[in-house]
Amino acid sequence: VGATKETRLYPRGMRDVFVGIWKLDGIKGFYQGYGIALSGVMVYRALHLGGYDAVKTEILYGRRFSEHTPREAAHATDMNLKMSERFAAAQIVSIVAGTLCYPIDSVRRRLMMQAGQPLDERLYRNSFDCFRKVFVNEGMQGFFLGIGPNIIRSFGGAVLLVGYDVFKGAIGV
Repeated sequence: VGATKETRLYPRGMRDVFVGIWKLDGIKGFYQGYGIALSGVMVYRALHLGGYDAVKTEILYGRRFSEHTPREAAHATDMNLKMSERFAAAQIVSIVAGTLCYPIDSVRRRLMMQAGQPLDERLYRNSFDCFRKVFVNEGMQGFFLGIGPNIIRSFGGAVLLVGYDVFKGAIGV
């Protein structure tokens, strides 16, 4: 905003970004934060999918003793869940999983943003160093900066879970 081609850090756009990262870091520079990103995705998906199934099971279990006879309860399945119950469970799980994994995402973003900088100007050496420095300098709040849009984005994750659930039921899995 307000910068001219001569004053911009990368005047030719993404080409300059790629060349700058390649010159300073080589191929390794393109993977800054990749390890923590991979770890974060595994934890997030485990919480997301596993949590959704666990919450659905708890809803059915709670209903088993309040609404059904023992014979009906023994045959309660996911098909007995209303769409609103599925969506509520999915939304809760999406928000919880996103919030629990957000510190990992924050570290990933910080590491990726320093790719292409000279080594002596980088704030963090690796993921552990980043976690430590953020916690010491900013406290727990430093890990949750910008979480608001992530919580709003959880709506899409909830729709994905319910869609997956409905599709799974439609094909008989």
